[in-house]
Amino acid sequence: IISAGVVMNVITGILFAAVAYGYGVNYQPAIIGGVTPGGPAWETGVEPGGEVLAVNGFQDSSLHFREMSNEILKAGMKSATKAIPIEIKYQSGVRKYDLSTAPHPLDKDARMVGIGPPISIQLGNEQLAIIGSVAETVLSEKDAGAILVAYDGNAIDPKAIVPGTPFFDYLYTHPSKTIELEFKRSDNSTSKVDLPPQKAKTLGFRFGVGEVTALMKEGPAAEAGILVGDVITSVDGDENLDAYGLATTLVEAKTPVTLTVRRGDKDANETIEIELSANKTLQTMIPTDGAGGVIAVNCFGLAYKSTTEIASVSNESKGPFAKGDKIKKVHLVGKDELAKNFGSGLYENLLERMENWDFANSSDVNDFLDVLQVMPTGTEFVVFAERSSDKKVLEAKLKVFTDDCVCFERGIRFLAAERTQTAQSFGEALSLGWREGKRRLGDVVSFLGMAVKGQVKRKHVGGPIQIVRIAGMEAERGISPQLLFLTLLSMNLAILNFLPIPALDGGHMVFLIAEAIRGKRLNEELEMRLTLAGVLALLALMAFVFLNDIINII
Repeated sequence: IISAGVVMNVITGILFAAVAYGYGVNYQPAIIGGVTPGGPAWETGVEPGGEVLAVNGFQDSSLHFREMSNEILKAGMKSATKAIPIEIKYQSGVRKYDLSTAPHPLDKDARMVGIGPPISIQLGNEQLAIIGSVAETVLSEKDAGAILVAYDGNAIDPKAIVPGTPFFDYLYTHPSKTIELEFKRSDNSTSKVDLPPQKAKTLGFRFGVGEVTALMKEGPAAEAGILVGDVITSVDGDENLDAYGLATTLVEAKTPVTLTVRRGDKDANETIEIELSANKTLQTMIPTDGAGGVIAVNCFGLAYKSTTEIASVSNESKGPFAKGDKIKKVHLVGKDELAKNFGSGLYENLLERMENWDFANSSDVNDFLDVLQVMPTGTEFVVFAERSSDKKVLEAKLKVFTDDCVCFERGIRFLAAERTQTAQSFGEALSLGWREGKRRLGDVVSFLGMAVKGQVKRKHVGGPIQIVRIAGMEAERGISPQLLFLTLLSMNLAILNFLPIPALDGGHMVFLIAEAIRGKRLNEELEMRLTLAGVLALLALMAFVFLNDIINII
């Protein structure tokens, strides 16, 4: 009777999950759509296009990407140094890796291995392309929901584990090439479009090449003798380099290249020439999309960062800036007027950040250049820079214009790859519900264990405000995601109710166990005091989580 509340919470959670699987649960499969440039998986040599069979001992024949990420997150929080075993099935066979973790660029207390989710080859029904991109100029409303079937005459294999893998590799290794895309529309008609290169937008200056940050295991750069910390100063004798132009030059290289690198600090350095030959390593993620501002060229197994220092200034630039100046801050002019064109949502948040953008490190450079590409030409920014020679602060108002450089991102928008898991019978629904409930219960127990050991930070704890926020988000996605969230909530309540705190079922159970051991009931006054202390502890916990939610929101 005492634990009836706990049992009911568990049963209710299982039933919620069973009903969800009865309706059908859409999920992203644990398929490697791409590896984050310069990340741990990239360094280890993990290739995209495979399906994860097991991670850290956790196995499932239909493993969800969410479950895989959850296992990696928990393992990384428990130990930052212990490698995570992972088993991946490719069309050529099964491979096993031991992956280290790295701090997430947006949350240093969370760990990641750098594996990206799979992307489908189907266009969305609403947003087909990024505003102002070349994809927006060649795609029409008739292409909504269309499926890519070929690119430059290369047919896509729909039976492959990740059908789009060869296409994305081709797209990101041919940024200067017009690519013919062939789609099969929803009405079964065929549509062919030419996707031209995306000219970059700029404020008139380019950013310098920073140090090499990572090397792919047994990649061409590592084998040739390049070291972490080296700085590339020229390619085939060309010293006019910038961080993003260098990536374009290297991914498009058809013959071996000779890199000149500077090794050592400014007071004691040496210059070394190294010849590299590219290998065939898939590049299914944009080279400049590395975590923490890393830029990586997979075919050479080389990752580096940009600097905030100006590498070159365009002849069209009207500002006082020169090579060697360091960009410090940028302020967007006319945010409210631009907001009318972009509308609400993601772009509204980007405009807010653009209004006062600090360049503290290279990741800020990458992010800024990405956002700059969606700004209309003529948009004005006030730019602040520091001259290295005398630390003088320079200021100028500059306008966005189109550069002769090209971007890797052309703006085409494909849907996330998803599968649907639906129970075919009442018994199967209960079985899947039991599995889901057991996993969520295990997550809660594991989280509490890490919290006791100090492995969980305050910001990772959510309270009623976060619950309402997440519940609203899940409700927008449909009934099945909402029911699965209720399963997680029920398991949280079950564990909370079972904790040995007076005023909860777990506390009453402690009293009964003590009574059974002593052979008589505890002092009634002592029980009252302990119960009151338990109530006060719960009230203090509620106050803490409310305050914590408010702090996290702010």
